[in-house]
Amino acid sequence: MGQPALPVEDACRRSRLHWDATTALTRILHDGPPFVAKGLCGSLLSAAPATDETHRAVAQRVAAGIDSLGSGPGAAKTLVEACYTMLIEVQGRLPADFRPAQRTICKLLCEWMPRRYDGDGAMVRQIPAQGCHDLEIMTEAALVAAFHVAGADERQAQIDGKRLRGKWSIESPVAIGAEMLSAERAAEQIAKDLIGEDRGYHGQYKNTVEGRREFAAGRFKSARRGLHPRPRDLTLSADEWATLMPAEARTLLKQFFPDLRQVTLTTSPGPQEVDLVQNLIDIFKDHEDGE
Repeated sequence: MGQPALPVEDACRRSRLHWDATTALTRILHDGPPFVAKGLCGSLLSAAPATDETHRAVAQRVAAGIDSLGSGPGAAKTLVEACYTMLIEVQGRLPADFRPAQRTICKLLCEWMPRRYDGDGAMVRQIPAQGCHDLEIMTEAALVAAFHVAGADERQAQIDGKRLRGKWSIESPVAIGAEMLSAERAAEQIAKDLIGEDRGYHGQYKNTVEGRREFAAGRFKSARRGLHPRPRDLTLSADEWATLMPAEARTLLKQFFPDLRQVTLTTSPGPQEVDLVQNLIDIFKDHEDGE
């Protein structure tokens, strides 16, 4: 008989331990403009590249330096500050090169943050549920939550630079006045919003409340398990969830959309995240990941 299935938390932790950070980050840095790797060599390693050092060699040295930081908030603070400093220097000296530099830095952080920011798994609690597990995350920032959600899915993060949250995080349904939403009304709003994202969806479902809801459930399932994975989530603070709908409505909403991950933001893990969030906002502001 084969090995028993790992709990989700253990599977994610094992995946992070086996992640070849140096190889993955070298590839990102080597694919980017040479001045990005050289800039990080200075801001992170406090060392200038040798005059005869190749772009690949500099990229490998910086990637190894990032890997040596380890994991956790302290490592994230050091890396993000180095990236932020490098981007400031680029913007000051070579404004036309800012966007290419930003793209490379964002790719690097979208690769590193999901796997190393919460290195010991203490910031995320996975809640077993039908379909995908839901999450409770120790952060007050939707942007930071996007990295944790990607880590739970064992994938690279994708960030919407306009909304400053996960690219595939859906907009919250809206309660009318002080009235809390029923699961049925929330599901109808979510289904209509999803259908409105793609003109090709029109004409692909029975145009009734149930038909739209079933179609949306199918798209959420395809987004999580299909040919082009783009796992969707609904991310709100604990207070926002409590204001939007009763607990029993959340349970029923999960039955309607088992592959839509419900994410709850709880509290900041510590003071280090305050500065981290500010720097991440500036780094990712108006970023387009090209997909």
